[in-house]
Amino acid sequence: MRQLREVVYYDPQVTQKLPEYFEMVALDAESQPELIERWCVTVLPALVFLDGDGTLLRIEDGYDDQNDFYLKFLRDFEDAGRLLEWRIIGPFAPEGCPPLESAIAGTAPDMNAEYPGKAGPVQWRSYTLPRVFDRTKLNDLYDDAMNSAFYGYTCFHLSRRTVVTPDVLAWEAGSVWLDGVKHPGAHGRDVTQDEHPEAVELEAGQHHLLVKAVGRWDVGFNATLKTLNGQALETTGACPLPEAPPLNYLDKRVERRDRRNSATQHPGPNTRHLTINKQQILEEWRNNYGEILGYLNPQPYMEDGNIIGIQTEFPEKIAILASAGFKNGDILTSVNGHTFGGDKSVLEIAALTEGANPYILKVKRGEKEFTYVVHVE
Repeated sequence: MRQLREVVYYDPQVTQKLPEYFEMVALDAESQPELIERWCVTVLPALVFLDGDGTLLRIEDGYDDQNDFYLKFLRDFEDAGRLLEWRIIGPFAPEGCPPLESAIAGTAPDMNAEYPGKAGPVQWRSYTLPRVFDRTKLNDLYDDAMNSAFYGYTCFHLSRRTVVTPDVLAWEAGSVWLDGVKHPGAHGRDVTQDEHPEAVELEAGQHHLLVKAVGRWDVGFNATLKTLNGQALETTGACPLPEAPPLNYLDKRVERRDRRNSATQHPGPNTRHLTINKQQILEEWRNNYGEILGYLNPQPYMEDGNIIGIQTEFPEKIAILASAGFKNGDILTSVNGHTFGGDKSVLEIAALTEGANPYILKVKRGEKEFTYVVHVE
């Protein structure tokens, strides 16, 4: 936490804003392990966001710099035009669900309707986006959100005719329909956008917004209504959304924890479970990939002239691998059932398993085989 306090909290733009929205408390996880269990914390130091009733809203690691901290945790409190009440359905295959898109032509969707999802029938669920989130993060609400498409529906009410620019930022890609008409106001996170999205003049009364979010890794969206000059638009009047069963942030974390605990209590022979934080891994790789590759020196391993796996040299020098029990000379023989030296190349296996959760690694160590189940948070 020292880095978090010294680098982030002492920055003026952060310290002046934090007390407006948060009461800050530092807790010692070592002396209060029950808090880690209650909130399903997997990475320390952790930022744990609770509402006034103690309900868990969000958990993040504490490694952001000042600018990232401001953008991820504070900026959205100032965005009065953000739409927070949603009805969400998915996951679908990445191409989405054309019948659903056709069914919502400027009206509220039928909450009882079922559509063919990626792994079976899916229905609408209700979700209120806490202001501590910079977007609706489907990965935190669904186990199988990666490489999927989702739809979010909401409505808003205007008291008079107004020129509106619906600005929808989709992680990683998406589309938006306003009153049943496809609108160019959705853009991906990495796409350069005009200063203000295309404006549209709306009559007084109720209006319907449908968002499609598609992604391989981070699937989510953020929707804001703005005026012609880019200012947040305050909607007026009531626009009640139809009832639907709720989605809950903590429920999914508890399910994942319980599933891991159950697997750990009844492990197969030579099975290890470990949990990794994707953002931390990516950060380490970006900053130290040369050193990491130098230690591991991954090379094809041959037996009888055939490749049977990828051998590494010094995993003990990399903390996360050492703590998981990887040893010098371990040979990775398969990933999620795809065996090296079989009918698929290394690149094909990498493409087929990208975004998996968990990753199931088979490792040969002498005459023994070990299974590593890697859960991604």
